[in-house]
Amino acid sequence: MFIRPAAAFRWSRSPSGGTCPYTLTKSEKNGIANYLIHIDQNRSYAELYDNPQITALFGQLIDQLQPDVLHAHCLQDIGAGVLQTAKARGLPVVLSVHDFWWICDRQFMIRVNQRYCGQDPVRIENCRSCAENFSAARTRFDIWRPRPPMPMSLHTPASSP
Repeated sequence: MFIRPAAAFRWSRSPSGGTCPYTLTKSEKNGIANYLIHIDQNRSYAELYDNPQITALFGQLIDQLQPDVLHAHCLQDIGAGVLQTAKARGLPVVLSVHDFWWICDRQFMIRVNQRYCGQDPVRIENCRSCAENFSAARTRFDIWRPRPPMPMSLHTPASSP
């Protein structure tokens, strides 16, 4: 069975070298291509979870590289739009979830007092004391709660062998 070399996609905040935000940089090591999207450090809160500029660049990469599958994880600062873009192009998506970024403004469900939140299910009203900007957190929650990305396969620490 022949397996094509993988194209690695990763993101980075704009380095201090003056790279323009939302530009692509390609590097290669051991025959594996690596694409960096330089992220604007002054983006809005909403662009942490839904960034149309990154989604568009990612769509261009998918069109250019024609991958067989997207394995995504750690989508903070990139936005979940990349999953929707892949799905719209018929690309199977495998999503590895390492934390509670999808449902928790603080990412790990650890309250300000350093205790585990333990909400199951999460009710955004209970996050008022934790979220730095509750109104923004509520908007984010309301956007993603009814229409979460539906990957072909979802992997969480609890689902690992």
